[in-house]
Amino acid sequence: MNPELRNKPTVADGIVYHKSNHGEPGPHSELVEYQPGNGTRYLLLITSVRTIEGAEAKLGLQYNSVIVTDMLHSRTMVLAPEGFLHWQYVKEKMELRSIPDAVVLAELLGHITGREAISSEEASRELQSA
Repeated sequence: MNPELRNKPTVADGIVYHKSNHGEPGPHSELVEYQPGNGTRYLLLITSVRTIEGAEAKLGLQYNSVIVTDMLHSRTMVLAPEGFLHWQYVKEKMELRSIPDAVVLAELLGHITGREAISSEEASRELQSA
């Protein structure tokens, strides 16, 4: 997970709280509260899964996958260790109504987890051409 965001609470861009347990034993987790200013609120628990040998088959997760849970809306999605994070995936898995929220959350999750994600500029061009 991205060290630049660790333990730096901020109100910039709707992020009102950020907490990390890096350096502590156990799975690495990030807690982010995001309020985009449109009446919605997201409280995301982002957990890096480091499975033990043989557990991948039982859990159906690859080593270094990330589980993202919206704790306020009881929705969860899994991010594979490799791959591209698109706003449409976030929108579908988190059952979001707002495309702008999905774009920002995809960008935010990409930044925190170190995964490649669509930028808001790319998403804007994509939506304009549709």
